[in-house]
Amino acid sequence: MITWNFQYISKTRLAETIGQLMQGRENGDILVRIHTAIHSSDEAVDLARFIKHLIPHAVIMGSSTSAPIGWGHVIHNQCIISISSMSNGHVREHLFHPGEDTKELRSLSVDDAKLLVCLFAGSGTKALRFTEDVNAYFPGIPVTGGIADISNSSYQKNITSGFIFDETGFFMEGVKVAVIGGDRFDCTGGFSSGIITVDTEARGDALLKDIAPHVESVSGKRLLDMMRFTDDKRRVFGSKIIEDALSAVTGEACSDQSPDREFRIPSDTRMAFMCDTEIIAESRKLFRHIEDFTRTELLFGYSCASRVKMFRGCSAWELSVYESSNISGCVTAGVFSFDGEKAVLTDGAFALTAAGEDIRRQKYNPNVFSHTEELSSDNRSLLSYLM
Repeated sequence: MITWNFQYISKTRLAETIGQLMQGRENGDILVRIHTAIHSSDEAVDLARFIKHLIPHAVIMGSSTSAPIGWGHVIHNQCIISISSMSNGHVREHLFHPGEDTKELRSLSVDDAKLLVCLFAGSGTKALRFTEDVNAYFPGIPVTGGIADISNSSYQKNITSGFIFDETGFFMEGVKVAVIGGDRFDCTGGFSSGIITVDTEARGDALLKDIAPHVESVSGKRLLDMMRFTDDKRRVFGSKIIEDALSAVTGEACSDQSPDREFRIPSDTRMAFMCDTEIIAESRKLFRHIEDFTRTELLFGYSCASRVKMFRGCSAWELSVYESSNISGCVTAGVFSFDGEKAVLTDGAFALTAAGEDIRRQKYNPNVFSHTEELSSDNRSLLSYLM
């Protein structure tokens, strides 16, 4: 397995590059991921079709994003294309359209499935349900990817929510799934959140009453004006509670929120906070886990938009460990990852997955762990604001 990552410049340059890369690789399975912050939905589909014409047997999946991730950095106003050519592994795909039962995931289930790559467009609640289906039909199988985000740039100024796409079209709701398997293919992954729980379990509706004054003080609006409940008080609709709070802290408008986004409050919920020392500890643990994995021919990296916005220094710091590797991915509105036992959907986290068919180690920059000033600065800024 070999992977090439490159920034999109022009179709002419793209055709020349792919023509050189595909020499002698006309038969093996190929996965192409496109993460763009500079294309409209129609332009993104046109790009996918152009690549499909150049590599007819490739599985192509793409998403909009506020910023791609490549070479250990969050790269704004760019489009990153990642081409992974399998030696003897295989890639199966399915695009779930709005209303299509994701339980059809079972049609992709094969005995040697090792990794699911999922690009999702739609609400957080639907993404949670999709995660449950993944665990039902692919128990114990790692998953990577996330919920499509959008850029604040002029390139996507007329787009109201994230979208996914391939050569067949673009979709504001749906999920594109690629299942990678094979006898030699192997992968591992995890995520870092830096979150510490500080309270005992509490009923979700009771917790809402507790946090209402804090949300009001941050957003300047009454909580009940921003929310409405279903009859069972278990699901909350309306993104303004998150959007206003995030905008108040960062000074920027959120790009990934849509008016009909759903948030489900679990029956048992814990209060928690993000801490710089916990971020450092979890990042070290994740790095050691990835470093010990011997078949690291490719690194998938996805980071939540909330993490990049609220902890800019943290996001830059944790990615810089992998700046000499072939890491690729993007900033998302929510990240699919693996907790060692099952697939999870996380918010405010950085997820990393290592994969490959043959023994290979990436180049890393562990010296980054000796420089944590940016994380402490982020933490002090947020504490100062909240106090």
